[in-house]
Amino acid sequence: MEIHTNKAGEKTDRKRFGKNVRAARDEAGLKGEKLAEICGISHSYMQGIERGLRLPALPKYIKLSNALGVPPGYLLRGLAGTAEKEECEREAAKRWIDELKINEVRALIEIMNTVVRHMK
Repeated sequence: MEIHTNKAGEKTDRKRFGKNVRAARDEAGLKGEKLAEICGISHSYMQGIERGLRLPALPKYIKLSNALGVPPGYLLRGLAGTAEKEECEREAAKRWIDELKINEVRALIEIMNTVVRHMK
């Protein structure tokens, strides 16, 4: 997976990727050890990913994405162009809404309608 073009950009991209993995892991309620186990990698390697020291090879990247329950592009958010980033944010919102109970969805719709009315 190539997401950088130079040494300075490489360090920044790895750190951003690591932050995205950590945030997704926290959202999924997984411990680092458990995520590493699910992905078939060592805990120290997982720590290296989250610290921005390592980038996983494509097969591990796919396992990581699946284990976290996020689309593959979600872990690249902030690294891609604006359109890709917005799409990842929309996908994250859709996943979050899909997990709500119907009464929570209805409440969310009411809140959103109220906010939109006050923005006009």
